[in-house]
Amino acid sequence: NLKVAVRKSAVDIEQLKLNMALKRNDLAWVGVNIKGTKATVEIVEKVMLEHEELDGIPCNIVASKDGIVTKIFVKDGTACVQKDDLVQKGQILISGVMTSEFADERLVHADGDVYAKTWYVYKSKAPYKKDVISKTGNTEKRYKIKLLNNEINLLNNSTNFEKYDTIKKTNQLKIFNCFILPLEITETTYQEISVETITLSKEQAIRMAQNDAMNMAMQLVPAGVEIIDNSTLTREYDDGIEAEVSIECIERIGTKEKLGG
Repeated sequence: NLKVAVRKSAVDIEQLKLNMALKRNDLAWVGVNIKGTKATVEIVEKVMLEHEELDGIPCNIVASKDGIVTKIFVKDGTACVQKDDLVQKGQILISGVMTSEFADERLVHADGDVYAKTWYVYKSKAPYKKDVISKTGNTEKRYKIKLLNNEINLLNNSTNFEKYDTIKKTNQLKIFNCFILPLEITETTYQEISVETITLSKEQAIRMAQNDAMNMAMQLVPAGVEIIDNSTLTREYDDGIEAEVSIECIERIGTKEKLGG
């Protein structure tokens, strides 16, 4: 199996956070922290009421994302937008406040459907030169015993490999699967890897960037959403090609929100 090494400088943290927010509307906050070779992602979920919990409660229908309105059907409430309006996430589409010159203001449970054009965008860059990592199949094992707070290496704990992945497995000894002894054995497996720098032609870089951007953009589109068009822009830099894919969709963007927040 091949895997591509990604430099930390090539990771667009803000784009990654945006893609997660676009994919899931139940996230209140996303944090990404890169330390060494590991990336830690932390999320805070929104506290959201299900539509069933809002039954009978005065509410608005608001936009769940940005878009351009294509259709609006009002069953109850007051339409606040019309066809071809550009709306932003959180904007009221159908108000639960009904007014009339002949009657007092009335609060209702807004009901209806709003459809809009939406776009899912992803950028991907393919460098002309990149490192490709592969496993050679060679492995070395090292063992360490820990008794209470004392550690003993059964062999030299280092490896002869210049480049490698490490897998560690620790087992605690038991007697009859009941009594746990204060003795741990750690097995460290070193898997040798090779790193090859490959050079792409301009055409290869364009194709790779476009394919990756398209695949990732498609993953952003929620299941069941109608895709009506897509477009691709490419930009050339000194070190590679960047492709930007935009997928145009038609989808329901109305979600119910209790009046007063």
